[in-house]
Amino acid sequence: MGTLIALAYAFPRVGMTGGSVRAEYTVTWGGVALIFLIAGLSLSLDALKKGLPHIQAHAVCSVFTYLVAPALALGFGTAGRDAGLDVYVMGGMVVTGGLPTTVASNVSATLATGGSTALASIQVLISNTLGPFIAPLLAKMFLTPHMGWAAAQPGDGELTPIYVRMAKQLSAALLGPMLFGLFIQHLFPRPVARIRTVLHLAKVAAFLTSLCVWHSFSNAFASGAFLTASHASIIYLCFMSWASYLILTALVFLVVRLPGVPGRAAAWWRMSKRDSLALLFCGPAKGVAVGAPTIAILYADRELAVQAKLSLALVIYQGEQVAMAQVVVPLLRWWARDEVAAHEAAEDERLRLREIAKSRGGEKTQSGSGDGEEAEEKSVATLDVELGKGETRHRHRPSINIEH
Repeated sequence: MGTLIALAYAFPRVGMTGGSVRAEYTVTWGGVALIFLIAGLSLSLDALKKGLPHIQAHAVCSVFTYLVAPALALGFGTAGRDAGLDVYVMGGMVVTGGLPTTVASNVSATLATGGSTALASIQVLISNTLGPFIAPLLAKMFLTPHMGWAAAQPGDGELTPIYVRMAKQLSAALLGPMLFGLFIQHLFPRPVARIRTVLHLAKVAAFLTSLCVWHSFSNAFASGAFLTASHASIIYLCFMSWASYLILTALVFLVVRLPGVPGRAAAWWRMSKRDSLALLFCGPAKGVAVGAPTIAILYADRELAVQAKLSLALVIYQGEQVAMAQVVVPLLRWWARDEVAAHEAAEDERLRLREIAKSRGGEKTQSGSGDGEEAEEKSVATLDVELGKGETRHRHRPSINIEH
């Protein structure tokens, strides 16, 4: 990402809107569509099925993504605006607070810590499905003239044109490709899994996400956004982005784990460490793949310099959340090491006994009993029950399991 930012600084007219590669189409449309196509091809269908019933976790993550984070961003943005900082940079902070979570990095970080990737995967799907509809509403609700945001108010005061543009672009570049990818994965699971490995689609998606950041920085450098925005505004934005991420992470931890709170109600609510890891990465994160086109749509009638200033908060927050995730991954994996070890041991044992059950079932089928498949299913069912009982000793609530 650092290399792409340097290239954006050296050659801003290549990646700017209307530039050499027409990034407003190749990146904002084509690149984002490929990101969500890869997401659809990569999100485990079994993981989505296992993660879907976890209503408690979905509620917590949605509340933090679309209530707590926007309120915190509004507070920081309003404080900066009242202190005389750049109104567009502060307005971009408010818009960023209402965006959905990232597509890939939070799932990767959850996997690296040994957390529940099933829960992280379904949160990606839910958040990025709701985000294109909720984010414009939050921006219009917060950035109003009577709240002192007349200069940064999105659109011309009407939501309908914004939603029409959102429906055209994000349905074609977001929901459509992701659903198509899930459908193709359902039809051809083994070929898709092989393609994911051979083509390193996770790395391709990460590179395409970096291109969205490159496009935003190209606009910022080409329009002189870093020169026209005061140094105080940029410094404030950087520090408040760090603060927002840390505060949201701490609040998510307190809510899902309730440390030091006794009682049966607290024990019932308290989530497992593996589920908590997924929420710690999904709750505070904001995605540039949806955020960049959303800002472009909200402020389509504004000049490039204004759009670039409004995008600064998003790209800076994106970089800082990736850096923070790299720092906390080893710490969180150490914290959850007991549950992670128990889960990995249970998965290894489950796979081993499944192979035994399959081999015995095959032997019975070959011997003419005809009960091989039934015996295998019974063995696997018994195994799952026994392993499930064993795992509950390592956590307060049942965790969602997924094969890594």
